[in-house]
Amino acid sequence: MTKKKQSNIIKNVLADPYDSFWPHVNGKDEEALNDHINRFLSMAKLHRGFISNKNLRVIHREKSKARRKELWKTMVVPPGVSEDEIAKNKENRKALVLGVNSVARGIEHSKVACCVVCGESSGRPLVQHIVLSAAQRKVPVIVLNNLRQTTNQCLGHSCAVFALKKEISENKEHVFHPLYEAIKSLAQTFPIPEHVMRSSSDNDSDGEGIVKDKKTKNSEIVKSQPTCKFAYLTRPPGSKSRVFVPETIIQKRSTIGFGDYAALPTDVDDRLNVKMEYSDDSSNEMDDDDDNEDDVNTIADHNQLPEGKDLFFIDKVSRPQITSRKRKMKLPPKLKPLAVKRMKGNPKKIKRNKKGV
Repeated sequence: MTKKKQSNIIKNVLADPYDSFWPHVNGKDEEALNDHINRFLSMAKLHRGFISNKNLRVIHREKSKARRKELWKTMVVPPGVSEDEIAKNKENRKALVLGVNSVARGIEHSKVACCVVCGESSGRPLVQHIVLSAAQRKVPVIVLNNLRQTTNQCLGHSCAVFALKKEISENKEHVFHPLYEAIKSLAQTFPIPEHVMRSSSDNDSDGEGIVKDKKTKNSEIVKSQPTCKFAYLTRPPGSKSRVFVPETIIQKRSTIGFGDYAALPTDVDDRLNVKMEYSDDSSNEMDDDDDNEDDVNTIADHNQLPEGKDLFFIDKVSRPQITSRKRKMKLPPKLKPLAVKRMKGNPKKIKRNKKGV
């Protein structure tokens, strides 16, 4: 019997339509940056002795801690290293930020001048958020291959991400300032896409673009009664239901003045009851007092119009300015829909054999 041919399974997966920002360095730039890192980060290496497990294996667990302290005190400085060099390296180490979590926290608090990220494919999902957050905050960032091996040689331990503190960019006499300039110059060769910068500026300038008009007659702000904290859980005075009472609310008048629109009746009989206000100067305010009733003209026919006015003079009257809360926003750029990618299984994947086969 012939074996049944297995059909290839293809799955449709939703993916990001934009190309991910990944400032990867190759070629001569990669070699030059590796040389800079080896030369400068070696000045921050902490020279420590090595304690073999053979000295602690026989000792009881409770006594091993005290034994370790004694061994550290008697530890001999590595040959060829002076005490002054050890002190300088400890001081230079304070200007570095090592580790994924520490660098991410430093970028959020704006304490990082630049950063270098490991470019291995296995570690990309772990450091992708650092590249994006650094680009959004305009922090120079570079992706470098074999960063773990490079840091293991110059620092004595591997590191997936390292960053330089902000004080280095401000102090030109610092030891790591040439390294900062090299990383910054390489980062400028990678332009940041618009969709990366747009995501950081969506919530910015919430209060900008509000039009403030001179006259606020058609809308007024009514202050609510003082309420306790957690207003949505309290009952306002004189009410039996629990309602949310905001601190300030905006109420609009239900009545609309004649300055908002012009009512032009068709019947002559209805024109007797229509009152229309007009003003020659836009700076004059419209008052509803009894003293201004003489200025209001009842129009029954076009012959009764005041002198110097035509039939459509109401269209030329300057209307009162109405307060507007609309924002002066630019048209948002069109966003791309999610892309659909067809994923195929890995034929070289090792499958576990079923029991009893």
